[in-house]
Amino acid sequence: MEKEGAYLVERPENMAAWDVHGVNPSRALHSHLQLKIVTTYAPTSMKNARQHIFDIIEMPDRHQDHAKRCSASVVMALAYGKNPKSYEDPDMQAVNRCLTRLGNTLRPGVWKVGAYPILRYVPGYPKELKDGHAEELELFKSQLNEVRMKAERGEEIPDSFGKYLLEKQKELELTDGETAYLAGSMFSAGSDTTASVISIGVLAAACNPDAQAKVQQELGSIIGRERAPTLADPDVLPQTMAFVLETFRWRPVSAGGFAHKVSKDIIRGNYPIPKGREPEYFPDPEKFNPQRWIDEKGKIKEDLKAYTFGFGRR
Repeated sequence: MEKEGAYLVERPENMAAWDVHGVNPSRALHSHLQLKIVTTYAPTSMKNARQHIFDIIEMPDRHQDHAKRCSASVVMALAYGKNPKSYEDPDMQAVNRCLTRLGNTLRPGVWKVGAYPILRYVPGYPKELKDGHAEELELFKSQLNEVRMKAERGEEIPDSFGKYLLEKQKELELTDGETAYLAGSMFSAGSDTTASVISIGVLAAACNPDAQAKVQQELGSIIGRERAPTLADPDVLPQTMAFVLETFRWRPVSAGGFAHKVSKDIIRGNYPIPKGREPEYFPDPEKFNPQRWIDEKGKIKEDLKAYTFGFGRR
């Protein structure tokens, strides 16, 4: 699928999001979300993961808010080099408003302009979308301006996507508005979906105590209590990774319709993948069963993976 990535990157047209709302994915964002780059974000992720655990222990009834804070804090750090301390942070609240609006906009059929493009020319019809875009753009401009002003004052600036874009703005031929929106697109790329995955993981553990117990036993025996698991540990934690993979499959975070499409027929081994083909279902799909990911040797199956967001480039 990597070889055919250029033909799998397209998305079905969503006029409400792309044309009216103002969302426009870019390859510059892709360059900062590749696997080899993501591994450099480990310290930021680990710091916020620890804080997330403390937040849940202190206020377990607000676990969903904690997940939103955790994921948004990671993205704020990656996008702007910032680290919000709480869910009530004004920047955090503004970002979550924008993400909620974007999620609603991306739902198929919510806006009739998708089926009847001529509606975008009707005075007043897309006003809500345009107002939302204006609010987002103002938020993203203010965040990026903070990075710009620190650079102008000669202050030390943590590495971030915003810093990278400011340094490469002329080379990429981006306007100030495009640069700000592109930096802010980090949130649509990961914040809301990451928070949802965390909450789904909590739900899966609460609803499946036997599966949770296997993960706990494995972590206790292999990792112990002196440290937390890291990105170097997945190969020695098959039960833990199986639980994670099953969480992705059991309740796909993008099940609302953020679709990809195949733009040409592709041959994968001996299997043809025609345009528009739906993925095959897993046996007994509603059952949460991490063991479906484990082979007879107790390892994660290499021929069975979950592609929550489809194939190809993001």
